[in-house]
This record gives sequence, structure tokens and C-alpha cells, in this order.
Amino acid sequence: MLCVGVAVIIEEGESRVELSEQDGIHIHSWKGAPTLGVVDRYYAALGAIVDRGQPFVLLTETEGAGVPNAQVRKRIGEQQIALEPRMRPLSPGSVVVVKSTLLRGALTALSWIAPTLSEMVYAETLERGLELAREIQRASGR
Repeated sequence: MLCVGVAVIIEEGESRVELSEQDGIHIHSWKGAPTLGVVDRYYAALGAIVDRGQPFVLLTETEGAGVPNAQVRKRIGEQQIALEPRMRPLSPGSVVVVKSTLLRGALTALSWIAPTLSEMVYAETLERGLELAREIQRASGR
């Protein structure tokens, strides 16, 4: 298990996302099926990270996440599209830890709405995800 201090927790009912940071890698761990409220607050928090103007790699852990419903998937795509122009210059890449076949299918569907989501690297474990995030940092010279 990777130990990193949690900086922000966003939750609503069974839906929860924990945001932490380690050496320029932002680790966002999702639990439960995302709700519209959690997604909106998450993207506000991600926007605040982008507004800092510092380079970062995003590592998203989905092991405990549920499958978002169609309305939530649409909102994630909309929020990602809106944030992408500001995020792209700062983030040389993203890693997603996902074990669930169902969730990988949901992420594939999201990439149809927000094509930049298809540029993510996938890892089977958080530890491997962190290794890949560090590789992205090194490759970008950051």
C-alpha cells in the first residue's frame, strides 16, 4: 500500500474521492459510484490545482470506484473538455489505475465524449501507476 497524506476529501453518500500529492504527482482515489455533486466538486478542486500553474502528473486510482451512470459519465466528459485547454500545458500525461472490466468499459465510453481521455496510460496497481507517473515526469524533463 502506498502511503501518502490525504489533502482533500470530497464525499456525498457512498461516493468519495481523496486527493493527495507526492512530488508533483497528484493521486486521486475514487470510492463508490461517482455522483454529480462529487464530480462537480472534484473538477472544481482539479481546476484549483491547474490554477497553481505548476506542472503535474495525474494518477487516478479507481479500484474502489463504482460505475458512473450515464448522466455522471456525460458530466465527467463535459468537465474534462472544459478543463483540458488549461490542463494540457501543465500535465504531460495521466495514469489511471483500473482493475474492473466494467469500469474500463465506462472509461472507454467517456473517451468517445472527451477524446483526450483516450491518451491516458492504464496500470493494474497503484504502485505500478506511481512508477508510470514518474516515468512520464522523467520523459517530460520535469
